[in-house]
Amino acid sequence: MLDRSLSDRVAIEAQLPMRMVLSAIRYTHLDGQPFEPDYVNIHHRNETLAGLGDLWLTARVGLPVSDTVYAAARIGFTLPLGSTVPNPFALGDNGQSHQHIQFGSGIFQPIFGANVMHHQGGWRLRAHAMAILGLYANRYGYQPGRRFTGGLGGDAQIGETMLTFGSDLAHERAEHWSGESHMEANLGRTDVLVNLGLSRPLAANLRWSLLVRVPVLQLVPHDAITYPGIVELRVDGVY
Repeated sequence: MLDRSLSDRVAIEAQLPMRMVLSAIRYTHLDGQPFEPDYVNIHHRNETLAGLGDLWLTARVGLPVSDTVYAAARIGFTLPLGSTVPNPFALGDNGQSHQHIQFGSGIFQPIFGANVMHHQGGWRLRAHAMAILGLYANRYGYQPGRRFTGGLGGDAQIGETMLTFGSDLAHERAEHWSGESHMEANLGRTDVLVNLGLSRPLAANLRWSLLVRVPVLQLVPHDAITYPGIVELRVDGVY
């Protein structure tokens, strides 16, 4: 991620994610005994995939509300750099090998966000909200679900250590392929997470941070992916 200030109130930001997926399949009989099928499976396979995601480009405009309150708005879009795949459900219906994992959306998605921060002494309280809107389908008929996030949090400065705490709400709507929502596709979800982290200086212009996020509520369709938590380790440089 790159964040560049253009003035006291305006900054631009770029994020280019990289993703790796390890997929494995194990076949068993009804009694649990393993077996190796004598046919080629068009859907499941052992594989490792890696690639770049879609590039995020945003501009941030700040507005001081008072001596202790600061607000900011963000606007931008995603640039479709990540790989996409043909409609896997159409290929599967025709008995053809297909892939469900893709790293991009194949479309430009607008991004809107806002945050408010109140700082007093060594304390800082903040609230944030953001929307990423998939407004149309890509060349394969894929339209990602619209995503919305928001949260409340705070930071406490204790010497050189910054403690972080808060909670987040993430909601994603169902994806569509050629205008249809499929039971084996992403049917949308809502997650509520609590987070706790710390940050300390690493060098003169470097700072490391560790953030642990644990879901306390996951509203997901049957057989959707769940997870025990998210661990984020970062190194930020200021130049």
